[in-house]
Amino acid sequence: YLLGKDETSCIDIDECSKPVDYCHHQCLNTAGSYRCTCRFGYDLLFDGRSCIGRPCFPIHKPLNGMKKCSGYRMDDRCNFGCLPGYNLIGSGSRTCGPDKQWTGNDTKCKIIYCGSPTVPSNGFIYSPCTTHYGSQCPVGCNDGYFTDEIMLTCAAIGSWQPSNVSCK
Repeated sequence: YLLGKDETSCIDIDECSKPVDYCHHQCLNTAGSYRCTCRFGYDLLFDGRSCIGRPCFPIHKPLNGMKKCSGYRMDDRCNFGCLPGYNLIGSGSRTCGPDKQWTGNDTKCKIIYCGSPTVPSNGFIYSPCTTHYGSQCPVGCNDGYFTDEIMLTCAAIGSWQPSNVSCK
């Protein structure tokens, strides 16, 4: 309070109107003082001035993937990626919201499949042969034919390499 001009009354000082930041988020003037409040999703710390984001529930790294987070509180972000040979399913980036939940959808890494390899003309594929990333399928040629390529590999791009193998 300030002493009024009549020197008998008191005038409330509006601490919130001063250029000094008394509060981290919002300042509410009260009679003879002020009170700090926080935006939705944040909690007031013991000092009565600072705000801290509410923590979100744990978020895990996807199997066969990676996670990099700026933190685990309100407005913090986690970015996700997958190892070579896996496709990201769900959200690649998620943000901690005021309801303590992460935005977006669960993140998973799904292995890439190449489908069945193309049988070379005048040749064959030894079976059985798996069709997911990293799989290798041996190639053979009919009698009287040959090829320089003896193995096909399911690549991270989802196709068999080398392509266009033929028996000559």
